[in-house]
Amino acid sequence: MTSHALSPTFVPAHARPMVSALMTATAVALTLAILMLLAPGVVDARHLIAFIEEDGPLEVATVAIWMLAAVYLLLPGNRPRLPALSFAFFCFTLGMRENGLPPGLVPHGRRLMQLGFYLQGPESLAYRVVAAVVVLAVLAAAVHVVITVGREFFQRRGWVEADTGMFILGMVVLVASQVAEGIQDHPVWAAALFPPGWNGMLSLESLEEGWEAVGAFYVLVAVHLSRQLGHAKRRRFG
Repeated sequence: MTSHALSPTFVPAHARPMVSALMTATAVALTLAILMLLAPGVVDARHLIAFIEEDGPLEVATVAIWMLAAVYLLLPGNRPRLPALSFAFFCFTLGMRENGLPPGLVPHGRRLMQLGFYLQGPESLAYRVVAAVVVLAVLAAAVHVVITVGREFFQRRGWVEADTGMFILGMVVLVASQVAEGIQDHPVWAAALFPPGWNGMLSLESLEEGWEAVGAFYVLVAVHLSRQLGHAKRRRFG
C-alpha cells in the first residue's frame, strides 16, 4: 500500500477516526497473534493449556465479553445506532456457542443444518421443534446483521461509521480464528508451518482461542461506539 492510499486527501474527513481506530486495532490483533504463536516456546505447556482449554480463564472471559455485549446493547439509555435486538441476539448466540452448553439442554451442532434431523431424527418432536426455532431465530438475526452492515458498507463506499468498522474487524478476526482451528484438523499442514520440534498444534490452539477473545472484545467496542454514535446523532437532529 502506498503512502498516497493513507493520505488525508484519499480518506474522507469523517472516516479518519474510523480508519485510525481500525489500523490500531488491527495492529493489536496481529501483535497478539505473534505472541500466541510464540507462547509455547516461552510459557510452560501445562500453564498455557490450562489457560486456553475448554472452561479455562480465556474461554470464560470470551463468553463473558459476548454476554456483556448482548446486555449492553439492550440497556436503557443511549440507543445504539445499530439495530439493538438483532445484534444482541447475534452476540448472545456466539456466546452460547463458545460456552458449549450440553446438547441435551441447548440444541447445537452440524446436524441442525440437516433436513433429516427435523423430519426423522431420533430426538423427540419437542426437541426438534425447539431446535428449529433456535436455528430460524439465529438465521434471522444473522441475516439482519449482514444486511445492515452490508447496506452501510455499500452506501458509504466502504467508509462506514466507526462502530460498523469495528464490528467488521471483529468478524474478520473471528473468521481468522476459525481458519486456525481448521488447520489443526490437518496435522501435516500444521507441521509445515512451524520448525521441527515446535509444538505447532499448541501454537495454533493458542492463536485460535486468543483471536476468539479479541474478536469478541472488538464487537464489544463496536457496541460501545454504537451507543455513543446513536446518542450524538439524536443530539444533532433531536
